Amino acid sequence: RDLLGRTPWLDAARQARSAVLERLVARKVDVLAIDGDGRNAVMLACAADSVSPALIRRLLDLQVPADGVDVHGRRAVDVAAEAGRWAIVQLLDPAYPLPAAVSDGHGDTPGVAVLPDRPPLVLLREGLQFGQRDGLDALARLCGPEELGGLLHDAHLALNADAVDWLLRHGADPEVRDACGDVPMFALLSRGVEAVPALQVLLRHGVSPAGAGGLTRLLSACVQHDAASRGLEQFAVELLERGADPFAPSAAGDPPLSLAVRLGWLRLQQWLLEHGVDREARDSHGMTALHLATALGRD
Repeated sequence: RDLLGRTPWLDAARQARSAVLERLVARKVDVLAIDGDGRNAVMLACAADSVSPALIRRLLDLQVPADGVDVHGRRAVDVAAEAGRWAIVQLLDPAYPLPAAVSDGHGDTPGVAVLPDRPPLVLLREGLQFGQRDGLDALARLCGPEELGGLLHDAHLALNADAVDWLLRHGADPEVRDACGDVPMFALLSRGVEAVPALQVLLRHGVSPAGAGGLTRLLSACVQHDAASRGLEQFAVELLERGADPFAPSAAGDPPLSLAVRLGWLRLQQWLLEHGVDREARDSHGMTALHLATALGRD
């Protein structure tokens, strides 16, 4: 056995090497062997990079148990389900509830091999995108918090407040970063008014808006899209009260106070001044908030 407690038989199963397995069977190896984690050949084969239902069926024909449990309490069918290998799932446990997107596609065609391999995360994403929630709870249990958190950045889900709420209720990690290094909160702040419903969901779930430049992301987006409603101003103040940074300038170099002046948000200006922001700070055009207010004809 190797350091993982695996015999050549178990190694061949882990790599789904059918020809090697057959040669070992001919040599009368112990097909019921388990490794140091309590995994038998069926479970290891289910975790292989690529494995066919035919190989799993062969192992079952050799009387390798499908219902064995490893030291983590997982069965072979759990491993197969986590990998989205639904044909193998059905082979191991015909009673296992298949995702609707898979079972619907199966129809009445006989045989398990027609079931497509589709990762749980892909099926979950599609279900949320199209508002089909049946069976999604089971799929979520097959995904980790980071995987679910990654969906908070998904182009089709990030602005969907209901989907964001569902993901957070099912354990999505709200601190997962996207390719730009942004957490979902900051990525949404950059999108301005269209992201407010999703942002409100994040706040309701206790996700903090703290961090340098978060507020100015929202304000810059509002300036860019000429969105200056009082409701947005109230939301900006709520962000500050929840811990958003009142000091850091935007990526373009505009401080929050200057952006508040551009938007005509007097309540936000007052909040910022009362909390010690620099009233002499200059924006990207070299103007202080007072100069900017005068130029724009603000009170």
